[in-house]
Amino acid sequence: ATRGFLIRELQTARAVEAASAIGASLLEAENSEYAAQALVAFGGDAAAESVRTALAKAEGKIRVTLEQAAGTLRDVKAVPLLKPLATSEDRDVRLGALAALGNIGDVGSVDMLLKGVSSTSSYEGQVCLDAVIKLALSCEAAKATAEAVKDPATAEKIYTTLWGLPEEQRAARCAGLQGLARVQGD
Repeated sequence: ATRGFLIRELQTARAVEAASAIGASLLEAENSEYAAQALVAFGGDAAAESVRTALAKAEGKIRVTLEQAAGTLRDVKAVPLLKPLATSEDRDVRLGALAALGNIGDVGSVDMLLKGVSSTSSYEGQVCLDAVIKLALSCEAAKATAEAVKDPATAEKIYTTLWGLPEEQRAARCAGLQGLARVQGD
């Protein structure tokens, strides 16, 4: 409890220099979420590296917390860790990884996310839809940075696929149509 309190105080104080020390708490059940929140608030390479290192060792609920942190940090270097987790038998781990891949904007995850949109589970389909739309939006508007690449062709592929889904998937079809209108213009 005391360590968790200290982590929250360091986060509030924006004590970025404490990032590596906070990273040591990422694998502690009682402090993992506090540590992840602090590192996400700090941002930067040191925070992303701490999350990535812990993600490689984490299990269960902690793994899901760290997947979310990696996605929020848009840590491209976490993609090789996240892709195998996106096919996990553990639903929470799988959905956490899929959401993170969409948030990061990993173009190599498009097909996996589009497949998930048609999942038999409506919740899993919605998580994948949200992730693939975030990915498409990042392809549409991305500045040429290490985080994402402007890739309107991939955005158009995503939107075309969403628009072509069965009529029962109205939300996905609407998102596809809106996206196509943006990327194709008149």
